[in-house]
Amino acid sequence: IYTGEDTLSLHDALPISRDQYGSPVSGVTVKLFRTSDDLLIDTEVSDDNGAFLVQSPYYPSAHYITTYKSGSPDIMGISVNTLIGG
Repeated sequence: IYTGEDTLSLHDALPISRDQYGSPVSGVTVKLFRTSDDLLIDTEVSDDNGAFLVQSPYYPSAHYITTYKSGSPDIMGISVNTLIGG
């Protein structure tokens, strides 16, 4: 699942969870972790348009996102571990 963002910002458009064909995917569990200690910060589920918003109070710490949706087949993804909110 491609989040479409290398950085997280409340000023940018919401990231969209997408499948390998670029179509939005709803119902994806999105988890935000702080990179330094793998602390789970936030968990959300993508909406009908595939959009999600995860937030962290730990600016300017680096973070990463994992995504998962069960199905046939299951789909999952992970971002780089250098996401910085702003």
